[in-house]
Amino acid sequence: MANCPVCRQPLPKALDAEELQSRLEGITARALTHEKRALEIEFQKRLPRLLQAERERARQTAERNLKQELLEAKRRVDKAEREKNSEIQKIRKDAERTAERRARMAAKSVAAQIKPRSTGSGRSANETVRDMTASGRACKINLTSCLESWTSRLPINSVRKLRSIS
Repeated sequence: MANCPVCRQPLPKALDAEELQSRLEGITARALTHEKRALEIEFQKRLPRLLQAERERARQTAERNLKQELLEAKRRVDKAEREKNSEIQKIRKDAERTAERRARMAAKSVAAQIKPRSTGSGRSANETVRDMTASGRACKINLTSCLESWTSRLPINSVRKLRSIS
């Protein structure tokens, strides 16, 4: 007589160990199939949520990267703008210095041609040069128009020479 493999009790005569093993395998197979189906259903339910969560993470990462790239691009644009403005200021200052230097040179040239007695008010040539330099700074670029008042007192050759300088 065979005993039960689980509880060790004697088995009925109609049931032998082989029959018992066959029934246990059937029960186990049905339970396994049932559990497998339950796991598959649970996985199918969770899969869309997992995919959605992964998509959301990828979207947030892409947005974060895009914002960072935009911020870097804006910084580069701002830096380029500052550099451009700095270069413009530098060029402007250089142009102003050049204009002032030309005004001083033109004023000195005119003063050298003006005789102290022909200044009209008895002023010295140095005073005339100072006046012309101050006016030249005010007009910076168009020296010819700034010096119109002084050229009327000069001989015609001096006016031609002054215009060729500016």
